[in-house]
Amino acid sequence: MKLPAHVLAGQFSRAELPFAVRFLPLVAAGGLAGFWLDRRMSDRLFSKVVYAITFALGWYILADGALKLIAARPPA
Repeated sequence: MKLPAHVLAGQFSRAELPFAVRFLPLVAAGGLAGFWLDRRMSDRLFSKVVYAITFALGWYILADGALKLIAARPPA
């Protein structure tokens, strides 16, 4: 539903379309995998997995940002 508004705002270029179209099979596969997992995974396990992934990605983002700040620091 948001796509027409994004197009009218000029947020897409023609060069991005072929790149995005290549990933449509992955979107469909991800949707089917999510549907399949939803039927087989308990809510409790799902919550634990989501929290674990969120925790790990948070630490990754923090470490990556800190390393980039250290690398960008001018020499004394």
